[in-house]
This record gives sequence, C-alpha cells and structure tokens, in this order.
Amino acid sequence: MSERVKESGWGRGIFFLYGGFVVFILALVFFVSYQDIELVDENYYQQELAYQDQIDRVNRTSRLSGQMSVTYDRPSGMILIDYPVDSVGQALSGTVVMVRPSNSGLDREFPVAIDSLGRQYIDAAQMAKGLWRTRVSWANGTEGYFSEQILIIE
Repeated sequence: MSERVKESGWGRGIFFLYGGFVVFILALVFFVSYQDIELVDENYYQQELAYQDQIDRVNRTSRLSGQMSVTYDRPSGMILIDYPVDSVGQALSGTVVMVRPSNSGLDREFPVAIDSLGRQYIDAAQMAKGLWRTRVSWANGTEGYFSEQILIIE
C-alpha cells in the first residue's frame, strides 16, 4: 500500500515570511532614502558660533521700553511691525526675515524701514497663507537688537 505522504507547508511559510520581511526592509530603505530633508538654515554651524552675540541682542531688546509686535492686518493684507518706543526717530538699519518653516524656498527678506511712528508695513499679498517665523534684526548705530515672533497669515 502506497501512502501518500502529506507535504507540510511549514517550509514555504517560513520562506515567504522571511522573504516578505526582506522585501519590506528594502522598500523602507528605498523610500526613506528619497525623502527630502531640509535644514531650517543651510549655514547652521556658523550661526551656532555666533549664538552668544544673538543672546546679547535679545537681552538688549528685552530691556527696551515697549515691546516689538508683529501682526497681520487681514483687510489690508499687510504685515504691521511696531518697533519699541526707544527706536522711534532713530536711523535704524537691519533686516526683517520672514521664514516659512515648511518650505525654505518661500523665505523672504526685507530691509528695516520704519516711519515716524515706529512702524513698518510689509505687503503680504504675494506670501503664502499659514505660519511664518518673523525674525527682525536691527541696529541703531553700535547696539544691535533682535526679536523673533510667530505670525499667521490668513
């Protein structure tokens, strides 16, 4: 009597399990290697070296009378920057950098230009809606100041 030996499927099952795991890991490595990883700033190392100067500017800014504010006026589509009272009437130089954390290609830079009331207006019509990080760095001669605030353009 010839009995058919029933073949066990364990060997194939283990082979497909390990084979599937290897394919999954290779697909994961392939997918991760093509992800776009952006640093917020390309020259972060140089910025880290100058960080103490940045701390000094922030501390000087906190001692000014009045606070800097950055707001978005929806009806006019303008960004309004109110400088501290100590800065009004002085010849200021510096930059306003609008940083888009989600896409560094949208970052914008403007020169500091305040009116007689200590305000600066920036047209936001061409700027993408959403979260922006506003970095204002200005100087009135020898003293440098810095303020960073979050702004949401709607």
